[in-house]
Amino acid sequence: MLRISAHQAYFEVEDDGPGFDPTTVPDPTHDENIEIPSGRGIMLIKAYMSEVAYLPPGNRLSMTYRRG
Repeated sequence: MLRISAHQAYFEVEDDGPGFDPTTVPDPTHDENIEIPSGRGIMLIKAYMSEVAYLPPGNRLSMTYRRG
């Protein structure tokens, strides 16, 4: 799903996988996780989006970006 207006963009993405718990993904900015390749996408999404929600069972992601 995609909705775009002059002030915000809303995206919803879903896949057929079993889902996951994003709180269990290691923080890639911690020294002990620098070499681990997972978690960077989640970090970038959180950095650039105004709102992020992983919907149960964790295979659907909604993101909102607001201007200004």
